[in-house]
Amino acid sequence: MKLKTKLLIAAIVVFVISVSIGSFYVTLNTSNEIAPQVMIQVIKPYAELIAKGDYETAYNNYTTKKYRLKTSLEKYIEVQKQNKEYFGKLISMGLASGIFLYERDMDKLWVYRGTVTYNADKLPYKFTVDIIKEDGAFKINQTYPSQMNIRASAPMIF
Repeated sequence: MKLKTKLLIAAIVVFVISVSIGSFYVTLNTSNEIAPQVMIQVIKPYAELIAKGDYETAYNNYTTKKYRLKTSLEKYIEVQKQNKEYFGKLISMGLASGIFLYERDMDKLWVYRGTVTYNADKLPYKFTVDIIKEDGAFKINQTYPSQMNIRASAPMIF
């Protein structure tokens, strides 16, 4: 093999290893630092408001401006009531794995994406949540069925 070919292969290998190590540390940092913050600052208080039926506060305080542009308060409340009827009274929400990935969504926005367990008295469920930092606070940018669901790309309100 020529020297140029060997150098090219070596450069590609170094690049792939560097990107892999960088990705590992970003994921580790996100899981160890971001996931607990998101749980304490967003998921837990949001779930408590939903469980109490205080949908308006949950909507206004824990969702992004973009979320509120796409989903009216009226629609949000209607779906929360449907969720309660279908899944039962919400008991709690928790992180399914404690892992949040930092990736781009379909709108090319960097989001923290993780799976949340929706613990309700009739039917527990898992959904995916996209979290962003807006005005200095973590907020819900989008929710949709868990990746294991065929309709995973369709937004769904939780």
